[in-house]
Amino acid sequence: MKTKKVLIVDDDPGIRTMNGFTLMREGFDVAYESEGPSALARLYQEDFDLVLLDLRLPYLSGDHIMKLLKDKDRIPAKVLIISGLPGEVIASTAERYGAAGYLEKPYTPQELVKKVAELFSGSGELAAE
Repeated sequence: MKTKKVLIVDDDPGIRTMNGFTLMREGFDVAYESEGPSALARLYQEDFDLVLLDLRLPYLSGDHIMKLLKDKDRIPAKVLIISGLPGEVIASTAERYGAAGYLEKPYTPQELVKKVAELFSGSGELAAE
């Protein structure tokens, strides 16, 4: 099986690095974007198995990215919203745009691995390959 591709979209370099290192360690192929317009362009051009998407991004917010992708029928297979906004705001945004789930910041690498494993298998086993 091919390695699953993940795009991490977050303007915080520390979050990008932690998430990237955590997911690469689990066998994922990881790419990064730090602002909305570049992330949107990349999502129009490439297919990803999972997108970790922050809602607060420079120049174009994560929820606006989801709306534009939905309008063009380009929603990735799985979107995990990551945000420091209140949980109910994140949950309603995730539901509105069909995201697979969300994580409220701050979270640990273990919580990220567990959530990603649930998204890919439902059984807690990571299915990176």
